[in-house]
Amino acid sequence: AFLYLKYGSGIFSKDTAAQVIAYLRQNRRIAFLLIIGLQIIQVVLCVLPGQPIQFAASYMFGVGRGYLLSVIGAIIGTTISFFLAKALGSEAMHLFFGEEKIREYQRRLNSGRGLLMAFLIYLIPGVPKDLVSYAAGISEMRFRPFVVAATIGRSPAMLGSLLVGHFFGK
Repeated sequence: AFLYLKYGSGIFSKDTAAQVIAYLRQNRRIAFLLIIGLQIIQVVLCVLPGQPIQFAASYMFGVGRGYLLSVIGAIIGTTISFFLAKALGSEAMHLFFGEEKIREYQRRLNSGRGLLMAFLIYLIPGVPKDLVSYAAGISEMRFRPFVVAATIGRSPAMLGSLLVGHFFGK
């Protein structure tokens, strides 16, 4: 919310990746921590796009190390979201994200195929993925299987973003 209020809709522009890269270049010594931190913030806030962060990660560190940094941030962000939802409860999640949307995700995650559903939601580009972490936190789903499914599911799209950033850098 702070970033959106400070920078407005410009945070969603195509120039955001170039701005992130410039900032990381100025702060090269701590760039890896910034990538992880930005990725955590992106997952927890779940309205910010992750692609500019991943572009910058691969541009600065290459695809392999960029993936490692991005996935570490995504796992930490997913963990925070999951346990934050568990701590705040269903009513808070309904307030933040809307009761209908949360109940639908919760229904899918509590079904016999909940883990498969979580994996597919993370796998399909364009689906609001990070909201699922909050819904999983208030569902019957166990944390470890969920975080593994989320990490594997988000990896192809993340790698795609990292490759675009790498090729942009070349």
